[in-house]
Amino acid sequence: MCLAGDGVKQDAPEAVKWAQLAWERGSISAAAFLSTIYENGYPGVPADPGKALTWLEHGAKEGYEPSMYNLARAYAGEGYPKLTEPNLVEAYKWILVYFEKEVRPEHAADLKKKLKAALSPADLERAEREAAELIDRLVTPQDREDKAYLRTLPGR
Repeated sequence: MCLAGDGVKQDAPEAVKWAQLAWERGSISAAAFLSTIYENGYPGVPADPGKALTWLEHGAKEGYEPSMYNLARAYAGEGYPKLTEPNLVEAYKWILVYFEKEVRPEHAADLKKKLKAALSPADLERAEREAAELIDRLVTPQDREDKAYLRTLPGR
């Protein structure tokens, strides 16, 4: 509401304050919201790619699927924030985690394939090892159940 001026005066710094409070109280989606604010910049809150990346990382590390996907894209040099130096190992690590956590990750298949083709065997092994650690921590039995159930539905 504060960011868009929906029913109140537009106030980006106030939106940041409330989003940070939501994050502190456990809302992992608040990290993605903060990342977007810092990516785009608003009156009173200048664009800051470093902060945008930090908030994407916070969301991804807490298991928020959109942050995982956007973080992979950012590290691949395809998304936001625009990084001066892409990190394909990090990108591939996060796309692997995303594929395990997200119920319907098919839209990211081309990115996954492209990243895999771009990495050396040693880098692939490192990304896969690091992803496995994150998958163990972030992918819940419920996530796996949801994916298994969806595979039973017609058209899947």
